[in-house]
Amino acid sequence: MREQVVALFQKEEDITEAARMLHAAGHAPSDLDLVSKKAVNDSHLLTLLRHVHLGKLMERPEGMWPCALRWAIIGSVVVEVPVLIWVLLAFDSWGIQLFLGLTLWKFGTIFGGILGAIAGANRGLESGVVHRYEKHFSQGAFALAARVKHCDAPQARGIFMESGAYDIRNLEGDFRAKKEPAAQKKSSSRKDGSPERRDSNP
Repeated sequence: MREQVVALFQKEEDITEAARMLHAAGHAPSDLDLVSKKAVNDSHLLTLLRHVHLGKLMERPEGMWPCALRWAIIGSVVVEVPVLIWVLLAFDSWGIQLFLGLTLWKFGTIFGGILGAIAGANRGLESGVVHRYEKHFSQGAFALAARVKHCDAPQARGIFMESGAYDIRNLEGDFRAKKEPAAQKKSSSRKDGSPERRDSNP
């Protein structure tokens, strides 16, 4: 079982030190996410982890409901196709065929929606958590998130403390950038003179 340990930093050199120590403890760059609203100046640091450059943080319902809807549609199709084949072959009465065809697909929709909601439950963060981190990021802080095994979580917290981090805690969900409308992206590109690059978790 894996946990996500998150800490806040003010200095890039402290993040570099924490990332090196986590690497020495056996954690890969794909296990480490650096989250911020400002650019990272140290190019070497970007080889030690993944950088999630945010506009706005996604809240959990924004990640969960699209997943639930998508899987509800998939579930209804997966159930409806074999049901239609079965009722057409098994019954001669069009009334029974119509009744079963219009009824049984709902079970696929329900189960698909439930599975989608469960799968999407870790996309984004709770509303209160989002607001707290947005405040820190607007003040220039960085967040370093390490996905570690349960038994390695105390070691990760110790590494963060030793590296000068603060507000160290276990966190459910992930740091995911909210998609910006196309018009807003164009306006931010014009202000900077170049399109803003955004990375996010796969």
